[in-house]
Amino acid sequence: MADDAFREPIVTLEQARAFFVAMGCSAFHMSREYPDRYEEFQRLKVPDQIQAEWRLQQFEETRGRILKAPADHRWHLFSSMIAVCDWSKAALDDLLDTARALLPDLPANETVLVAESLLARNALHARSGPVLRAYDQGYPELAQQLLVVVGQLLERAAPDTAYMTIERIEAARERMKDTASLVQRLHRPSRLSRIRP
Repeated sequence: MADDAFREPIVTLEQARAFFVAMGCSAFHMSREYPDRYEEFQRLKVPDQIQAEWRLQQFEETRGRILKAPADHRWHLFSSMIAVCDWSKAALDDLLDTARALLPDLPANETVLVAESLLARNALHARSGPVLRAYDQGYPELAQQLLVVVGQLLERAAPDTAYMTIERIEAARERMKDTASLVQRLHRPSRLSRIRP
């Protein structure tokens, strides 16, 4: 267990919201860290719409805090934004704007982390990062704009920091190339016409 922050049973909507937000708006984290509290959360049958509203509030609150935070805390906040993103066009635009705003002051040792967050921190075929989510949502131009930011971030990456290795930066650059190539291949008109109804 993470800590004893949730010793008391969850019986109110207010407690449910606090728990949901503290666990990153994630059923996985709620169930893994506090299985008993998660069962109580489930018993309250919080409607999906309410949970979506809580996620959106977290997304907006995090976006509001990110540029005010110390530069070395911004990657973590940006990653939190992505974790609660609803993948709407407005949210994807906000992620793009926020990533662009991070560029000037982001420490060099964190640029590759933000770049990887935009691409996906797991295998590209999972299509979980904002770049491919934007494409999958029908916004190929936005996916391309996100890739430009990824490239700008990787240009600023610091290969000699304690947190990053040259291999990791090169792997991120390769992931960017693979994603750019994939987006370009998928963006061909002939393929798009087959995908869209």
